[in-house]
Parts: sequence; C-alpha cells; structure tokens
Amino acid sequence: MHFIFVGIEAISLIVGSMVAAFLSCLGAWHVFRRAGRPVWAPVAVIVVALALLILPAGEFARMTAVLMLLMVVPFWLKGRGSRWGHA
Repeated sequence: MHFIFVGIEAISLIVGSMVAAFLSCLGAWHVFRRAGRPVWAPVAVIVVALALLILPAGEFARMTAVLMLLMVVPFWLKGRGSRWGHA
C-alpha cells in the first residue's frame, strides 16, 4: 500500500510541475505580448526559474524550475517569430 502512495506522489509531482511550468511560460508570454515585447517573456521565465533553483525550495519548485527552462525554448522561438512578423 505504501508503494502505491509513493507512486501516486511521484506522478502528481511530475504532472503538477509540468502544468505549473507550462502555465508560467504561457502567462509570461501573454503578459509580455500584451506589452508589445514578446521577446522579453523568455528572459523573465529564465530569471524566475534560476531564482527558484538558487533559493532553497522543495522538490516541486526545483522540478518546476527545470521544466520551465526546458519549456522556454518554444516560447523563445515564438517570440522571435513574432518579432519578425511571422506569428
């Protein structure tokens, strides 16, 4: 029974971190797109993710920060595309 609870906890940590990272990237993208500077969104996400990694935090915050750093690449490419009028 304990094994099942550990498995559920691990899966929820991974899925929750993925959702939090995605929503953080998407939120930054929308805020900076509204401000007319979508290229700055990845920079803001990277700063927040590095701050989460540097500050003492739990597993959830660290995993979210790592996933934010991985998920920022598509948002960076999208911001570059919108800069040149391709979005």
